[in-house]
Amino acid sequence: MASVTNEAVAAYKPTIERLAARFTKRDYRIEFDDLVQEAWEKTWIALERGIKPTKVLMLNAMNDWASHVTHGVPLESVGLNVQKTVSG
Repeated sequence: MASVTNEAVAAYKPTIERLAARFTKRDYRIEFDDLVQEAWEKTWIALERGIKPTKVLMLNAMNDWASHVTHGVPLESVGLNVQKTVSG
């Protein structure tokens, strides 16, 4: 595993926060800070493994957390479409 610096992860901060903001606009049940934290963790892990983090990876981390928080209630039912969010 590669050594990851805070600066390396911080480079993804704008993308993570932008995606989390879009996510929370579509689902009021999810806390912005929780989404950011989940995406940061997955981004860190990806960088440690030598994998470039993608928007899909970040959104999947957020989606997994949202599913946990909402006890599996599908987010599509409240208007969240991960593919549309990635491309939008």
